[in-house]
Amino acid sequence: KMRRLAAALLAALMLLAVAACDSNNQDTTTAAPTTAAPTTEAAATEADAAADATEAEATTAAAEATTAAATTTAAAPAAEVDVMQPFSAYPEPIVISVGRQNNAGGQFAPGESAGDNSYTRMLKDVLNIEIDVAGGFDANGDEYENTLALRAASNTLPDTFGITESSKSRVLFQQLVEGGRLADLTDIYGKAIGGRTKESIDATDSAAALQHMTVGGKLYGVTSEKEGYNTALLWIRKDWLDKCGLEVPKTVEDVTNVALEFVKQKPGGMDNTIGIAVSPDPNGGLFGQWMGVLPVFNALGSYPDIWIDDGTGKAVFGAVQPETKEALAVLASWIQSGVMDKNFVTMKNGDEVRDTYLSTNACGMIFNAWWDPWPQWNGLQDASVNNNEGLEWIPVFAPLNGAGQFVPKNETISTGGQVVLASFEHPEAVVKALNLYTDVVTFRNPEYQDLIDKYVTPVEGLTDYRTMSPFVGDLYKPQSRLINAEVINSYKATGVLDLDPRVSGDVNSIQGAYDWANNNTMSDWYKDKNEDEAGKYESMYVGHTAFDIVGNLYLEGEKSGVYKEKNQIFVGSTDSAADYGQMLLDLRNTAFLQIISGEKPIDYFDEFVEQWHNLGGEIITQEVNEIVGG
Repeated sequence: KMRRLAAALLAALMLLAVAACDSNNQDTTTAAPTTAAPTTEAAATEADAAADATEAEATTAAAEATTAAATTTAAAPAAEVDVMQPFSAYPEPIVISVGRQNNAGGQFAPGESAGDNSYTRMLKDVLNIEIDVAGGFDANGDEYENTLALRAASNTLPDTFGITESSKSRVLFQQLVEGGRLADLTDIYGKAIGGRTKESIDATDSAAALQHMTVGGKLYGVTSEKEGYNTALLWIRKDWLDKCGLEVPKTVEDVTNVALEFVKQKPGGMDNTIGIAVSPDPNGGLFGQWMGVLPVFNALGSYPDIWIDDGTGKAVFGAVQPETKEALAVLASWIQSGVMDKNFVTMKNGDEVRDTYLSTNACGMIFNAWWDPWPQWNGLQDASVNNNEGLEWIPVFAPLNGAGQFVPKNETISTGGQVVLASFEHPEAVVKALNLYTDVVTFRNPEYQDLIDKYVTPVEGLTDYRTMSPFVGDLYKPQSRLINAEVINSYKATGVLDLDPRVSGDVNSIQGAYDWANNNTMSDWYKDKNEDEAGKYESMYVGHTAFDIVGNLYLEGEKSGVYKEKNQIFVGSTDSAADYGQMLLDLRNTAFLQIISGEKPIDYFDEFVEQWHNLGGEIITQEVNEIVGG
């Protein structure tokens, strides 16, 4: 009975199927005929026989279909995904455990975290890469360095983690390489790198950028890069130049002569007038961006804070080269002639120098970076433009070297980078994840506008990608000074603001530069000094000075060849740097201050050089040359 019932049901289904086919194929204007299902014992018997035949036919058809499918598969196999392609998605999820150096003070968007945020979701959706912040490894500062060291000792390092610029981190990197614990990325990097990152690498000195992650000719990490165009240039009181009938200085000799005239004529009316203010703080002055004197050293061929090529491919430290002695002699003469204050070495830092000379209208020149107008001249402080009608600071490339060039160091190379354990099955996944970050977040590549709209725009103002990223950071960063200048130039020419998304955070200052160019309302600074109004004119002043004037100074300088950076042959640390490095820096800073101030004669430099080599400098130099192959 059960067999007959099944046969009857099968027969009914067959009839329904036939009816459905007929219904689908018939003319819609013709009524469909109806046929009753068999209900008698005879009909059931006939259906039973039909079921046997149908079952046999179905079995035969299935076998034939299987054979055909196998033949088709053999003839045309499915294409496999090439996971080495820079932006190819993995067919199956790839999980990367990450040791994360977080952004201290950074805030996530509501409901997001280090392991689940807009960026990590983009990686999952686009590349099928999942991020696992290993065991809550989300630390900052010394805590991050200490956690790395502990995990390395206990063999519990995550798949990938960042190497910072600290000596401790660099020593760990060397140890992991020597122990065979890091993945060799030499071939992988060349295949998996792509997009805007590859374009940036092709347009720069990739060998120099990657060298501190390279050991024995093999690449063990993905480098990041610092934002360039940050070294100091000369800021000078244009109103003082005009009052004294002087031209903008170009050479070291010009700077010296203008400074002496400022001291002599005292255009600010102060008895304690000096030509140039300098900070004694070795961390912010002398060799820093904040009231340092690096441009003087550089103009004379000296680079006292970096490793340079001696012309034969060998690395030497700039502080102990003969050109440095010449620069120190010039600075010492500035103290003796009153260009600089001989008591500057007793001041605590650049802030005290500023308050002593700049805020009192007693100084006409300083060396500062492009951001100088921001903290100094755009607020309500004593030295700012809105408290000093007629005050005008301008930036210039000076002093120039003998070839008429402004030659600061190239500072875009970072000693940090992202490394991958040798045990991780897909090291290329880290490179690909950074590709996506660079194209979508850093460069806002229009080709990925849909991703920008979905993953970047919604969190702008709520968090930032430095906070969300599980990696060291950008592979290559845009140089916003040049980009801002290009945007401003186009805006001034067309009246249409075509904002480059890489500098979208500077839109108020860009608008300010445009307003300034069309209607200089500087006089309003002196009429209304309340905080609300100050913000409006601040954007105008900063946009006009820092982004328009300085930005175009860089653009024009590069085009004309006046601006030419000095490449560093080595950036990073060595095994012995942890033992001798800080002592050698302290020795340099002390010796230089003593020579500049006149406490020691200029020939003391020769004694300093001998001490530097004997107290560890020679050892570090040998180690550096082993790394660079010099």
